[in-house]
Amino acid sequence: MGKFKVKNEVKGEWYTEKQLNEMGMVLKRGAKGVTMYTNGFYQYAADYYTLKQARKDEGKAKAIISNNRKQQRKARKEEKESEMRILEAQTDEAEMWHTAHQWLELGRIPDDKAIWRTGKSLLGKSESYYYCRIDDTHEPAMDEIERVKADQERKYQENEAKYNGRMM
Repeated sequence: MGKFKVKNEVKGEWYTEKQLNEMGMVLKRGAKGVTMYTNGFYQYAADYYTLKQARKDEGKAKAIISNNRKQQRKARKEEKESEMRILEAQTDEAEMWHTAHQWLELGRIPDDKAIWRTGKSLLGKSESYYYCRIDDTHEPAMDEIERVKADQERKYQENEAKYNGRMM
């Protein structure tokens, strides 16, 4: 089915390099592995060796195992740091979006041509509200903010509309 043989279907004792290292053995110079699937699901493949292709050297085997573990720890740490940077960037992006009411509380007024997005598409935002970015707002004149707040409140009360985050 696959392009390699399955380890369990091949006669003889076959070991991966890691298994040989764990037994206190290292590969001989020029050892050629046979690539085989690790199980009958044909999902993963690995290089396998016979005991004749390895020699006993517990000190070197322990050093190889130690080095591999250090590399794995380093790779996991780098992956975790990368995930944290992505999460922080997504959080920073989400914090730049606010509802109309939030912008009014922050002293800014959403523009008529503001681009609104649902909270569903923004990390950590409510799905039932709409949000716009600071680029879609402007700083109001002295009396404009109070007038807009009162106007919005009146419109919602008149229409008995459920607040959805947008300007009415």
